Amino acid sequence: MPDAAKAHTKAGAKAFVEYFWQVVDYAQATGDTPAITALSLGGCKGCEGGARSIEKVYAAGGSIRGGQTRPSRYRVEWLKAGKLQLAYVTIDLRFSNQTVDMPGSANDKTSGGSHARDRLELLATHDGWKVAQLVVLP
Repeated sequence: MPDAAKAHTKAGAKAFVEYFWQVVDYAQATGDTPAITALSLGGCKGCEGGARSIEKVYAAGGSIRGGQTRPSRYRVEWLKAGKLQLAYVTIDLRFSNQTVDMPGSANDKTSGGSHARDRLELLATHDGWKVAQLVVLP
């Protein structure tokens, strides 16, 4: 993780979110998901669901090509609750074309590029940030 992504500042929260999506892209390309869970707190349904989806594909002998993320339009809200430091980072995400290639060809899935608006709710920790929740916004 870059040092900038560990800073408990608005810039640090933005850098952490950029790094988080790089980790997600890596996990999709390789099936290696522990880094996603290492960057999130237990109970982050979006994080856990995303990691499980990737694991399911690779456990069945499949692979994922494409689907890289391109975050933009960051908005960082700074919150403090007692001794807790929180940041809500809202972003636009663009996803490149993606193919989920399963053994054989009957279950392959291809999707064109897409976009979403997400909010990552971050909690400051001793070693940087953790994703407490990942919410896809309407």
